Amino acid sequence: MKERQTQKSLKVFLFISLMMTFNAAIQIFVNMYEGRPYWLIGLLFLPIPVFIFTAIMISLDLVKQDYVTLRGRLVAKKGAKIILRPQLGEVRKFRIGADQMQEINENDEIELTYFKRTKAVVSIGNLNRGEGFGGGC
Repeated sequence: MKERQTQKSLKVFLFISLMMTFNAAIQIFVNMYEGRPYWLIGLLFLPIPVFIFTAIMISLDLVKQDYVTLRGRLVAKKGAKIILRPQLGEVRKFRIGADQMQEINENDEIELTYFKRTKAVVSIGNLNRGEGFGGGC
């Protein structure tokens, strides 16, 4: 169930990214038509690669559906972020929803599944209690 919520969030972010790309392109054409200075037009080109890169990464995650599962100990909870120390490797940070934040405690062994490119959390489960529950952006 929470996987659909994560995918819905990614689709919204994809739509926003594409709309911002479209908006920036319109601004460039309008400024070219109005005869604005070239430095201003060049300045408007700067955000377009960022929006396109974001749209590509989100699209790849939504199409390929390749998840990464990570097991480790929850080191800290700060706001909407959790800090996870895997059994092998370095400390990782993830954003999760407030409802999932209440289900886990510091020093719990958890299993976290997330999208490969965007790091959007698909599910999170507490291994100490032997239960799984959904996660989301």
